[in-house]
Amino acid sequence: MNSQTNVAMVELAFIGGNSTACYRALATHEAAHAVGACNFTVPNPTIQAKEYLAYVTMFSVMPAELRSQALKNTRTQGLQSLDRFTPLLYSFDPMRFGAEAYRHFSATPEQTAIVRDLLAGKVLRD
Repeated sequence: MNSQTNVAMVELAFIGGNSTACYRALATHEAAHAVGACNFTVPNPTIQAKEYLAYVTMFSVMPAELRSQALKNTRTQGLQSLDRFTPLLYSFDPMRFGAEAYRHFSATPEQTAIVRDLLAGKVLRD
């Protein structure tokens, strides 16, 4: 696990998640990176594209109670546009980036299209 993942683990534990549920969520986050790396069709996907997919996956597999608590304890604004998911947001507040990504993705009716566009490098690019 990298340092960002370690920070996320501490933050998840801090919000009251049990270690097994936190570990499972973070392992899924890392697995999403591996699956994404095999499926991006652009040579160098942006950090925000990779992390958007990984965080959406992580929050999706959390038990509902843990996810609810994590989202409640993470200050979010409800970002409406993918353009708001910047490398700066991710660098300064990775858990907020992740919570915003999950909320954005969950509110999007065309989720398959977002995943397809992310993997093709059509959105969240530099």
